[in-house]
Amino acid sequence: MEEKKTSIQFQIDLNSLKTVGKITDGERDSKVDEINLQISKSLKNLFTNGLTEKWLPDFNSLIKNSNHLDAYKLLEENKWTLQFSKTPILESLLLLDKTKLDKEQRKNFLLITIVVASKEIGFGKVETEIESFLKEFGDSIVADMKQSILLSKGNAFAQNGKINGANNIYKEVIANENTSAVDKAYAYRGLAKIVTSEEDIIQYHHLAADKFLEAGKKQETITDIAFMSKMYEKSNPNTALKLIDDAIQLYDSKNTLDKEFKAGLHHRKAGYLFSLNKFKEALESMEIACELRENLIGNEYESYSSHSVAKTLCERLNNKERALYHSNKINLLSPSISGQEFDLQIQIQNAMEKKMIIENGLLTEIENSEFKLFKFSAYIFNATIDKSSFEKKLEWLDKAKLLLNEKDFYNIHYSLYYFSAAEVYRTAEKVQDAIKNYELSLDNNISHRESIQNCGAVLWKNKMWDKSLEFFKKRIYTLGESSTLCYAVGRSYFELEQYQDAFNYFRKISNDLNGVDIQKYITECLAKDGGIKLEQKESEPQKTIPISIESFKKTIEEFSQSISTNSRMYFWKNDSGKYKWDTKPEEKGKQFLITALEMKYGKDSIEIIQERIAGAGIIDLYLILRGGLKIVVELKICGGDGYSSTYAISGEDQLVHYLNNISTKIGFLIVFDGRSLDFGKGFKTVQSVNDLTIFTTAIEMTPKIFKAKKTALTKQTTKRPRKK
Repeated sequence: MEEKKTSIQFQIDLNSLKTVGKITDGERDSKVDEINLQISKSLKNLFTNGLTEKWLPDFNSLIKNSNHLDAYKLLEENKWTLQFSKTPILESLLLLDKTKLDKEQRKNFLLITIVVASKEIGFGKVETEIESFLKEFGDSIVADMKQSILLSKGNAFAQNGKINGANNIYKEVIANENTSAVDKAYAYRGLAKIVTSEEDIIQYHHLAADKFLEAGKKQETITDIAFMSKMYEKSNPNTALKLIDDAIQLYDSKNTLDKEFKAGLHHRKAGYLFSLNKFKEALESMEIACELRENLIGNEYESYSSHSVAKTLCERLNNKERALYHSNKINLLSPSISGQEFDLQIQIQNAMEKKMIIENGLLTEIENSEFKLFKFSAYIFNATIDKSSFEKKLEWLDKAKLLLNEKDFYNIHYSLYYFSAAEVYRTAEKVQDAIKNYELSLDNNISHRESIQNCGAVLWKNKMWDKSLEFFKKRIYTLGESSTLCYAVGRSYFELEQYQDAFNYFRKISNDLNGVDIQKYITECLAKDGGIKLEQKESEPQKTIPISIESFKKTIEEFSQSISTNSRMYFWKNDSGKYKWDTKPEEKGKQFLITALEMKYGKDSIEIIQERIAGAGIIDLYLILRGGLKIVVELKICGGDGYSSTYAISGEDQLVHYLNNISTKIGFLIVFDGRSLDFGKGFKTVQSVNDLTIFTTAIEMTPKIFKAKKTALTKQTTKRPRKK
């Protein structure tokens, strides 16, 4: 009997610990699939808690018996397991007495503690440890590491409510030339978390995405792009869809993990399209998600979800054949992911989507399970959806509150509980209780926008202007003077007839607010109080908003259009009726581009370095944009004598070589394409090569051949005289 062999390749994402595999050699059958599934589950369990759980109990025992040095040595031996585990260990580490360690051991231990805090999003718990590290070792570590530790200090400040301090540290880290692109990206992301204006949040996520891309951290880039897309989902669905498409282009479809992540974005895109009632387009996107997830191992739940949504869309579009196809796929996947947790999750999700109260058998099953978060979610959901009585809503809230006394709950859950309670009281018109709970929600999450907005709405509806002033001034103290908060404080002063103070706050608003005429309020303040002092408004520093990749891409598009429309013939010469490229066309294109960039951004906003050496080659242009974003540009000619398509496409390989030997991972290939029939053929708009990203723009350069028009004079001189 011939022996069958099957080769399986698994990939793991160390950030999310997601594990996905595929068969690289051999055939699939039911028995092989079952074995593969067991291997996948074993790997997930190993990386979730298996590695750390082997030594953590011994570590805790040593600490309990005051053997702190031995506990440290055990940690050192096993620190390699930390990146592969989701088991929380920060609380255990903080019990170790650092005074029992020598200087080098203390340095290593503090670094491990800070790294673990980063992994567990617990910077606020290690503010003291970060301060200790900087005080003792700050002057002896390399410059970029010091900036990383300062970034951690900013994160600790932010989590502990020290918003002004965090804001200052983040900006210092970004401005420091020793800070790596990755740390600058995380600093921008930190700023996004402590501002309240949606405009500012989106801007900082844009900047974070650009720096992550520069550093080659594509998954982080996509995380920020997806976040921005989510923010635009309701206000500007078209922008949300464009951002999702931008993120999809960054994935390498050959990579197993990238296939799964790319499928997730198509799944999300389908959701956006569904909300816009574009069911056909939604189905197309969901079908792509299903196809990408096909034959992968370890993503059975995600594949099940995609097929379920696709089936629903097919039924809506009355496509019975495809609905049956997806139904069969669901039946095949169900046995591999069945289990109480999955079953409960699906049932809870269905109830929430239908806005049906969770009760009877489902509620009993949830309450009898070990899944505390499911119980909490069910109680909070019922409190907001139950229409039977106000008292019943309070009962649900009380059940949720009892759960919060147990472990596994964090500030975000407390904030959600108090916000939900506030909403219950608000709908019952119990104003004071609603305000109290909104404030408790903000005590646990100072940036919770819904609590700020809804509490403000309650205060204004009830004309509680004194309380409104107090509430919004507190928000400014913790979050800074955003335009929205300045308007809220100014409006409160205005309604209290304190026009000078109202005037001062209205003048601080630097950008327009939707539906609010700020100038009208300023005019009314002056009309109502003739004694207002027109103090000189502090001159704002010149805006130095960093140049983003999106801005640079638009500039290249404008350059392409300008060259193609107005300047293409400067690149050609007429040789006996046949057009040929002029001398050194690539150099000519480079000078045109340099001029265009300097005119667009100004010489002070862009540093252009020509012919910088990188590895075994010489870069055409190395750009450092305002804000520090670094880009490599390669220019190629294509078409005509001496410039084949192969030559132009080789620019991609050159860029790969350059980017692997320089600090940035972003490249732009600009092709002056003179082919009349195959314009743009062979070039990808966005190309992903491992951690590198290459954007390609083809400029239409086909020579224009003008036919001489007959002028009036020509017509007169060539006209034959009429015979008499």
